[in-house]
Amino acid sequence: MSLVETRDAVRAKEVLLLDVGGLLVRPDPARIVAALGAGHAVTADSLDRALYCHGKVGAGLGPGDDDDDFVFRFVVAAGATPEQVRAAFQELRDIVLFSSWVPRDLTGDIAALRLIEVHLPHIALVTNSEGGAEEMVRRLGIAQVGPGEGMEVTAVIDSATLGVHKPDPEIFRLAAGLLGSTPDRCVCVGDSVRNDVDAARAAGVLPVHFDPYDDCPDRDGHLHVPSLAAFATWLQ
Repeated sequence: MSLVETRDAVRAKEVLLLDVGGLLVRPDPARIVAALGAGHAVTADSLDRALYCHGKVGAGLGPGDDDDDFVFRFVVAAGATPEQVRAAFQELRDIVLFSSWVPRDLTGDIAALRLIEVHLPHIALVTNSEGGAEEMVRRLGIAQVGPGEGMEVTAVIDSATLGVHKPDPEIFRLAAGLLGSTPDRCVCVGDSVRNDVDAARAAGVLPVHFDPYDDCPDRDGHLHVPSLAAFATWLQ
């Protein structure tokens, strides 16, 4: 399928199933840098790269796969030594696993979603969470169901509410049904190959990989976008 044919296939869909963690929000880089104290090489940029580059944290698996190991590998990949991570591990663990993440690009993402909505009129957030996803994105001003400060979306679908977690493909089938649609009418954009790309494809949903550093080695197996703004521009 050519790039134009792929774009036409995306335009023919009606629902965007959008990941949250790693795409719209990320672990708070300022808090991580502060927790490590002095003498480390970690920056906001190195943390961002560590979160998405396949050769570092591992194909964007993210929290939920092996939480403590994820935290350790994530911060080491960003430039801290193993000793520095161990010394601050409990605080780092709290920041990454149990504290609210922060928006990656609040203004840009909202603007992009409003452009994407022209082609994909039903947008739903689909995320692995412990039940607080809808309140979190509303509080951060990212999105909400109905009018509000952020992007108005059709639904916020939380794995804790459904009782199904990614990478189980059933979460995408259930999400499509809750929106009165079917998987073949949906597109999923997410940062994890395992949890978003592969799981969406297995459910019959067209996957788009959020790959901000053009790092995914599978260049031909699925569509890649570096940002929601680039995805919106491509759809135009």
